[in-house]
Amino acid sequence: MTINSCQLKANSYWLLNVEMQDFRNVKVWEKAHNLTLLVYQLTMNFPREELFGLRTQLRKTCVEIPAYIAEGCGIRPLSAHCFEFCQSV
Repeated sequence: MTINSCQLKANSYWLLNVEMQDFRNVKVWEKAHNLTLLVYQLTMNFPREELFGLRTQLRKTCVEIPAYIAEGCGIRPLSAHCFEFCQSV
């Protein structure tokens, strides 16, 4: 199957004019955010020796999950695809 230049321009135009979705309305972001809150609660009582070790790594990693989802939903050409995919999770 070949794509001619008119089809490519039409597809590019459509992708660039897709409205960005609010990441807070995406189910997978909400689940990741709730996981982050839970990890912060669970690691609050970690031993003092783990203040800059395991505790920090768990929190840092957990925060990155919803942040990456939000970032992905903010990319205009991928926003519709991201929103549809994340809503299905």
